[in-house]
Amino acid sequence: MTSQALTSRGFSFRRSMEFGAYYMTRLKKQLIIYFITSIICALIALVPAPEKLQVGLFVMIWTLLPLLFYCAPLIFAKGADSRIIDRLIPVTTGEKMLFFYLYILVAIPAAVFILPILSGLIYTHIPALQQPGVMQLYELKFSFIGILNLINIVGGCFVAMACFYCVEYARHNRLLWGIVGVVAANTTIGFLGAILGGVAAFSIGYQDGLNGVGRDEMCVEELTRKVMQKLSMLDPMSITVFGILLGVTMITGFLTYRTLKKRNL
Repeated sequence: MTSQALTSRGFSFRRSMEFGAYYMTRLKKQLIIYFITSIICALIALVPAPEKLQVGLFVMIWTLLPLLFYCAPLIFAKGADSRIIDRLIPVTTGEKMLFFYLYILVAIPAAVFILPILSGLIYTHIPALQQPGVMQLYELKFSFIGILNLINIVGGCFVAMACFYCVEYARHNRLLWGIVGVVAANTTIGFLGAILGGVAAFSIGYQDGLNGVGRDEMCVEELTRKVMQKLSMLDPMSITVFGILLGVTMITGFLTYRTLKKRNL
């Protein structure tokens, strides 16, 4: 059945899920590995240990888990290139996009993040496990809501989507180009974050100067806390950064759709 004929019949969620069933034989193993890794990380986070070891484990866990999420689309570059076969499957571009993004942006984050987040919540409610340094890290990671959380969520989706776009767009060396996509997207987010954090720190320093607060009167932890609180508030700079991230994420989605559509013609 041609792409035009499918389009005339409208969007079908059933066809999208059938397309997903074709792919899941390859993706099931990745989900299992990711879920097992998530369980291990969740258990490690609850290990009673000295503060330095717990801090090291926290940093390791929350460096590894986002990386797994960002690089999940590399699975589509593994093995023989199946895109020629994909083109013959009677599914529209939109139906393919629905499955791909449900897998990358919903299934993978659920498998990776839910258990470690629950583990973190358990940690913060068991005083016998708690260490001051780790509690500060959990507070910085989970206590601030609002625009900062939206920036983090959209930024993570942008990185994973950029990886998937590079994998689908590249003709050769798809795995390498997927990694390039992750690095480039993370660099973009890091640049925007540096600008946002720098503006927030300058604003705090300027305000403290007006209030007569000396720099030596504020410890690093307190300055970090103030910066994070500042970043969580709605202001023109945070809204601008969020708007830029949302824009590049939408553009990445459009480019991916166009790439997949060319193969459906």
